[in-house]
Amino acid sequence: MKRNILFSLRNILRNRINSLITIVGISVSFTVLLLIYLYVNQEFSYNHFHQNKDLIYRVDYKMKYANGQEDNTVYLDQEVSKIIKEKIPLVKYSAAFRTAHGPILKFENQNFDETVLIAQADFFRMFTFNVLFGDKQNLLENPDEIAITSSLADKLQAVKGCTKQELIGQPVFFPKAGDIPFTISAILENVPENSSIQFDAVIPYKYQRSFNQSNNIFGNSSVFYQVISKRRC
Repeated sequence: MKRNILFSLRNILRNRINSLITIVGISVSFTVLLLIYLYVNQEFSYNHFHQNKDLIYRVDYKMKYANGQEDNTVYLDQEVSKIIKEKIPLVKYSAAFRTAHGPILKFENQNFDETVLIAQADFFRMFTFNVLFGDKQNLLENPDEIAITSSLADKLQAVKGCTKQELIGQPVFFPKAGDIPFTISAILENVPENSSIQFDAVIPYKYQRSFNQSNNIFGNSSVFYQVISKRRC
């Protein structure tokens, strides 16, 4: 074994340029393979943290125009989620949600530009976004409440000089919604990076028309539903 190692070292020293090219090539190859593995692993891990991921489905549909062009889309009217839950017995939860485009959140006269989601109450019953403070089962039942992530709570803490838990019950405002107060009802863990749904705060649908939305004639919300089991009808 020792002789083989010494022999290999002598060959490397005798052919330094070729050896350097070989070593660099192998190192680059392993680095590229590692990066590909990490990327693929990250892509396949998306949304796997949801406890009921195998029971959750997204509604989408295909449109065909008069000129023969086809288009797939996921944007629907929010009422579709209610119809699904009422009409299909196997559906346990159903929720429509969308991003509130361009909202400015105001707290203690300071403005914060955050990603705000507008969602129906089943959103938190269906998806596993962990609650640090607050009652998860009743989130978004009150039309004037807001759930915020831990990172946004950190920003508000710095302004108020309080603990995260003391933020529960505090009001925040959205100028686009007429400065109506939204009461903080929950502090959530930060949304995982491998989540396809990203947000800093979530509010109910009552004031959804106060925020910019898409002009899709069929609606502007994504609709997901959760079935009771995988059993076929």
